[in-house]
Amino acid sequence: MSNPENKADITTPAFSRPLLVWFDQHGRKTLPWQQNRNPYRIWLSEVMLQQTQVDTVIPYYLRFLDSFPDIISLAQAHHDEVMNHWAGLGYYARARNLHKAAKVICENHDGLFPENFEDVLALPGIGRSTAGAILAFSNGQRHPILDGNVKRVLTRFFAIPGPPSKKSIENQLWELADRLTPENRIADYTQAIMDLGATLCTRSKPLCPNCPVAANCQALHQNAVHRFPEPKARSARTQKTTRMLVIQNLTQQILLIKRPPTGIWGGLWSLPQIDAPEADIRRWSLDNLGLEISVQTEMKSLRHSFTHFDLTIEPIVCRPQANSSMIMDADYFLWYNPEIDIGAGVPAAVERIFKRQMQNSD
Repeated sequence: MSNPENKADITTPAFSRPLLVWFDQHGRKTLPWQQNRNPYRIWLSEVMLQQTQVDTVIPYYLRFLDSFPDIISLAQAHHDEVMNHWAGLGYYARARNLHKAAKVICENHDGLFPENFEDVLALPGIGRSTAGAILAFSNGQRHPILDGNVKRVLTRFFAIPGPPSKKSIENQLWELADRLTPENRIADYTQAIMDLGATLCTRSKPLCPNCPVAANCQALHQNAVHRFPEPKARSARTQKTTRMLVIQNLTQQILLIKRPPTGIWGGLWSLPQIDAPEADIRRWSLDNLGLEISVQTEMKSLRHSFTHFDLTIEPIVCRPQANSSMIMDADYFLWYNPEIDIGAGVPAAVERIFKRQMQNSD
């Protein structure tokens, strides 16, 4: 293997030209959001793709667009309807911010997605990399991007030690990303460097022999590709346990509670949740729901993982003792039939509990 150029000597063409040649032959060009450069569609795809795989995003993206084809329809939609379309995709703050930003665009930009970088960056839920990607794809504006894939490519290409999450290293990566971004074919280059990280320069088992910029890759030259990017020191994952009440009435409807607008599962409809292990179930239900219940049975616990912790859920099947109609009309209570889609966004973990309960009821 020939020695790569010194990282200080790598020019924009030495990186971008072979990358674009590779992209012309192997890059992804048929994804749904690539068929229409409307900035709303690009924005939606970029938000959905944050920490989520392409194959997972596609059906959500298509369904979301079918219901909310433009910014105005999204801004005018009810919060529950938006959250229902996001249910199962995770990281629900993305959906809340998307909805908020649509309203801001209607109020401050006449319903038209802004073209100024600072205006885009000011929208809820949009950071520097996402703003740059949206404007690069929709308008061909030159802005560097630095998502997870690009960070991995650059830390390997320049063999940069230390975790990319460290501020000084992130600043260095931004400088490199800006320097390597060419003046022309901005949209293609932006997609190309994303595709390079997603398909060749992957986290595990990178396909270095197929890489168009391998000749100058410092990590490859050092036979140390798997050392980069260096992970940050991890503390032990937090383990949490909670109980969820599956309160089912005589018509097989299950009581749901609307969660607070922020935090885990913010804005979704979920089962009543008891985090205090010492709490008496009946007393808790009476105090918090105004509902007398009888405990029927405990279901097998299930585990659900979040970004920073694992949650063990212990579902408990209950029956309401008193007339349940007293909570029917409350804004944050809902009697829900899991077999009928009424447009209520429900967390994936709760959907799993529903499936188990329905199997047990058969």
